Amino acid sequence: MLKALRDLRQIWDSGEWRPEGGAWFPTPGLVVLPEEKTETGTDVAVCSEFAGEISGMIRSVRNALLDDLDFYDQEDLYRRMGTAANGAIRDGKGCREILERILSEAEVVYDEWNRYLYFAYDELMAEDVMHTVCPTAKRFGRASADGYDIRLDAEGHLTAAPDPEQSVEGVLWLLTQQELYLLEAYKNGTEDRFVKRSVILTSSDELLSAHTYLSLNLPEQPVHPDGQFRTALEAAGTAALSGAYVSRMIRLEQC
Repeated sequence: MLKALRDLRQIWDSGEWRPEGGAWFPTPGLVVLPEEKTETGTDVAVCSEFAGEISGMIRSVRNALLDDLDFYDQEDLYRRMGTAANGAIRDGKGCREILERILSEAEVVYDEWNRYLYFAYDELMAEDVMHTVCPTAKRFGRASADGYDIRLDAEGHLTAAPDPEQSVEGVLWLLTQQELYLLEAYKNGTEDRFVKRSVILTSSDELLSAHTYLSLNLPEQPVHPDGQFRTALEAAGTAALSGAYVSRMIRLEQC
């Protein structure tokens, strides 16, 4: 985590945090008010008797992340913090609990900014396997990559190969930069079996770009799947990949 944000967390946990002075003003996506208003002209309005303290916490987060924020980051961050504050208010929480929700949400948002999407379509779809390799990996959802077909490489490991008529389904994970290095070691070790590629995916009707690995060694004749195939097949069921796609995976084993 960014040092300035980590320092803010330490000050908050120690009970030494105090709101920074100055009246709050509307920001992109958010306004904080001491009383209810029906029309604010912004995406998120936080109306609370603790408006001063809420504004102070949001300002402290803004100052901690100032060098890392562009305009669109700010809008997303403010909206997320405001939504977190409103959730705490609806739950009937007091001032400190509301501010804790705001700071915790900011930490989550910053963590997401510093993670990379990875598309797994093999045994790494399984949560226990992925967390063995990348301990803090966060599941993002299901996804599919058009223009690829599921295959077995020369060693029987699941891979994908270009095919304009097919698509590969799998699971998206959020990984840190360090975990991308760990994943490289897991996939290749001291050999060059796989190459990392960026692929365009569809996830919840949204187009995304993610890293994945493709085998460098495709066989000319069918081969038997390796020992990790059953793990991948079970993970495909757990992830609720489509029945038609799971059937395609099974046919690989039968070949």
